[in-house]
Amino acid sequence: MIAGLFLRNIKCYGNLHFLPFTKDIGDNINIFIGDNGVGKSTVLSSLDCIMNNINPKDWETTLGQKKDRAHICPVFLIEKDSIKQDDQIEAISSFFWNYDMSKVNQSDSTELFVEWRDDLKSKIDIDKYYLVAIGKNYEGGVILTSTFDKTVFNNTKRHGVSKEYIFNLFKRIVSNYSYIYIPVESRIDDVLSMQANEMQSLMDRSIVDEIRDLFCKREHVKDNDNKRSSITDLINGKLGSYVDDINNKLSDGYKFEPKAHKKTIKPNDIVKVVLSEYFSIRPLTKDGKNIDSLSSGQQRLALIDVATTLLSSNAKKSKKVVLAIDEPESSLEAAQRFRQFNRLVGIAEKYSNQIFLTTHWYGLLLRPSKGRLHYIEEKSLIPAVKDYSMESFFDSRRSFPNSFEMKSYFDLMSSMLSILKSQEENWIICEGAEDASYLSLYLSDRIQRLHILPFNGCGNVRKLFEFLAVPFSDNDESKRILGKVLCLIDTDAKSTVIVDGYNAGKFNSKLGFKRWGFNRENNKVTTISVASHFSVNTEIEDVLEASVAWEALTNLSKSDAEFEAILSCYQFNPDVTYTDFTGEMAMFECNDVESYEKKPRLKEFLASDEIKGLFSKEYKKSFLDRKEYAQIEWVDEIAGFFDK
Repeated sequence: MIAGLFLRNIKCYGNLHFLPFTKDIGDNINIFIGDNGVGKSTVLSSLDCIMNNINPKDWETTLGQKKDRAHICPVFLIEKDSIKQDDQIEAISSFFWNYDMSKVNQSDSTELFVEWRDDLKSKIDIDKYYLVAIGKNYEGGVILTSTFDKTVFNNTKRHGVSKEYIFNLFKRIVSNYSYIYIPVESRIDDVLSMQANEMQSLMDRSIVDEIRDLFCKREHVKDNDNKRSSITDLINGKLGSYVDDINNKLSDGYKFEPKAHKKTIKPNDIVKVVLSEYFSIRPLTKDGKNIDSLSSGQQRLALIDVATTLLSSNAKKSKKVVLAIDEPESSLEAAQRFRQFNRLVGIAEKYSNQIFLTTHWYGLLLRPSKGRLHYIEEKSLIPAVKDYSMESFFDSRRSFPNSFEMKSYFDLMSSMLSILKSQEENWIICEGAEDASYLSLYLSDRIQRLHILPFNGCGNVRKLFEFLAVPFSDNDESKRILGKVLCLIDTDAKSTVIVDGYNAGKFNSKLGFKRWGFNRENNKVTTISVASHFSVNTEIEDVLEASVAWEALTNLSKSDAEFEAILSCYQFNPDVTYTDFTGEMAMFECNDVESYEKKPRLKEFLASDEIKGLFSKEYKKSFLDRKEYAQIEWVDEIAGFFDK
């Protein structure tokens, strides 16, 4: 993936800047927010300059700074198995992984790069990945960053690294990617033409390979020779003879001759022409109308619809596709914004496509995802970038501007209300990603048109409820709302969320706010009103099916020696319905004194965030592998709220 970017003297990025894009494997989405003119789009367009071979003379450099010092160098994190391995790239990667950069440069950007690199080293197996910062300067020369290029070269030339090797390495790396950049002012109908480079980059690799194979198969007899030739060979032969004949007729000194080392056309050249000509007569239409006749908002929708559809596939592409879109919400009505961002985030998370977005729509902040949020602001005429995890964004609330939180709630709420007024769609707002995963398993088939939105903690769920309570409690507004929203949180005995006076009837039973309630005396799980003072500690991990959980824990223990040793002290109690991890844990039947003594450690183990995430995945696998499904009372209860 493109893991980071070095910029120097590019538009508002005067002097040296380093921007980290990924902090861990799987951080496939990068979103840039901030005011106009702070440098959001510059990041995407700079990558376009390198990945799509834009002439450096056409780069927009920083006013008042020396052009000859301008450079753009993406930092690539490359799986070793995905590229040709040799001693030279190993040496270059080793430098970027291990060298003390402060010996070369002590700028803030160098310090940030080293800090980011060392953090990345702690999270991934560097023996499986190359780390290479490589790009171009304003003269068009290939460099390993303007700051470290000379030092890298001097430290690796004994391994055979030469200027020619670095040039070829750049071509080799960049050729593995299709970087599709769609500026906000681009003509959408041009991008959506099937002959356009952007659309061809989204196509499955198989169709391109099949066409290429047709031109490569040696199944044609050339003249009277028994030697078989491909269609490409025949075309080159015919054209070669034709050109030779012309050259023989030209007067002295004139000659048609190949430039550089390319003397014939290749199958890939023909494939490009075939695709371009074939698709040029097949423009994209929507309901019988050409795309160029639709409104700008409809065109923007078409762009995201087509891109996400073609990328929502595990089929191999000819190259790794990186999709970069400026302001995908542009010209879209509020109801569409959340849907489209959700789809873009989905193709990054589910299909591992790397996505870069700029936006002014802050509602996306409230949708946890595996990726990074970059807030850019101008300080002393220089862009300052703050980086946040999209999975735990609100854990960093003290470090971001106050306007963030208010605007993000407003943007999301307005989109939700627009959707709820336009069609009968339903929402469950819960605390975290694991909660959403479990609820989806049990309820996605029970409730039509259901969206489950994890919301980073009970405080944030409560805040959204308070925002929604105003329109839902207004009779005129409520009549226009077609769907329902249920806010669902854990019960924390130490700080129970209680909303005095809450009654779903105030909201025409269209907006609900409930907590989990586990009555352990009668083994009954319900969802209780937040007006209730019932305060027995209950998390969603307490109300799962014990039999499914035992199978999931058994599978999980196989990859953790300590956990396997702890779990071996217990037998599964088949008489228990629910997991009750934070309570008595009756599903774990003790055999001896040691098993009783280890229960606190088992409870501590199951409560850790890391194990919760791993357990959630194993639980899903075990749940889906079952042939019979139990009747769970709280599932019926939640479904009943939406069925009324």
